[in-house]
Amino acid sequence: MFAKVDFARGAATMDETLRPTTVVIFGSPKIGSTALQEGQTMALYLPLRIQFFEDASGQTWASYEDPTVVAPSHGLAASNAAVQKMQAALLGFSTIATGS
Repeated sequence: MFAKVDFARGAATMDETLRPTTVVIFGSPKIGSTALQEGQTMALYLPLRIQFFEDASGQTWASYEDPTVVAPSHGLAASNAAVQKMQAALLGFSTIATGS
């Protein structure tokens, strides 16, 4: 994990309230570098990031850009090994964090 951005905490510093909303930024330089060798503009989506947020009923959700959807517009096939590893990492991390 490279960074965690806690939007609710930031809102609190301005006397505002916000349900839990956090973006986690993470990745593997080895996987990212491999992908960028073939599609350098994919760097716009790296490192990987997931938004976790709590809805009004208290359920936690995860949201992210699917690299297999984004990659082809950057010259990488959705089946590219690095892209597949990115997708697996995003899915795995979001599943663990949300419990679903």
